[in-house]
Amino acid sequence: MGEEGSEPWFTWSGLSCAEEEKAEARAFEEDQVAGRLKEDVLEQRGRLQKSVAKEVSGRATVTQPLSAQIQAPASTDIRVLRGHQLSITCLVITPDDSVIFSAAKDCTIIKWSVESGRKLHVIPRAKKSAEGKSPGHSSHILCMAISSDGKYLASGDCSKLILIWEAQSCQNLYTFTGHRDAVSGLAFRRGTHQLYSTSHDRSVKVWNVAENSYVETLFGHQDSVAALDALSRECCVTAGGRDGTVRVWKIPEESQLVFYGHQ
Repeated sequence: MGEEGSEPWFTWSGLSCAEEEKAEARAFEEDQVAGRLKEDVLEQRGRLQKSVAKEVSGRATVTQPLSAQIQAPASTDIRVLRGHQLSITCLVITPDDSVIFSAAKDCTIIKWSVESGRKLHVIPRAKKSAEGKSPGHSSHILCMAISSDGKYLASGDCSKLILIWEAQSCQNLYTFTGHRDAVSGLAFRRGTHQLYSTSHDRSVKVWNVAENSYVETLFGHQDSVAALDALSRECCVTAGGRDGTVRVWKIPEESQLVFYGHQ
């Protein structure tokens, strides 16, 4: 204990209210910047998850801002596009949201304007003539994909073929062959012209569309592969229909992660 009248043996070392508020503001700003950087890194790695809604119904209970709410569209906002003669099997939308490509069992591809709903171009069924076979599909089209820059459109059919088109002009550029059964899935790696394809022959193939070249084939599924997708990393995801597995393929390492769960 200090003697009466002497200096106290302890001192207060607190911050003023104004200094505390500034420190809190700096810490909050640093957290915000760190959070954005973390999101950027996760998005580049294809691992970013965003919460959109807790449930989807007439009105959604959302955790995002009001602008991100999921609501049922008004009937006036729905446009019906008609043009195919048989069942539509797949469609893709260009990265700028201006054009839709649809494909069907009638072996045709139709290019539509999103704004007007009009047909911009029709790629007809391939026909044989004295001059040879016209570019196009001659069997059911099962899948399509468009590159992230909107330059290339790829389509796959039951005849084991993958056709590459210039999306702007709908001109046929290349035909990729190599699958031994129907082509069931296509996906471009984001930010590149690397194309992944999968088939009922149980394989996954890698192509370089810009160079019109085949890269490699990956095996692992025990039955027909039903679907495929890809992000920006050199990985793709496939789902096997009857073997009940989902597989993540790491292309450079030529390895795969296998997930079981479907019956």
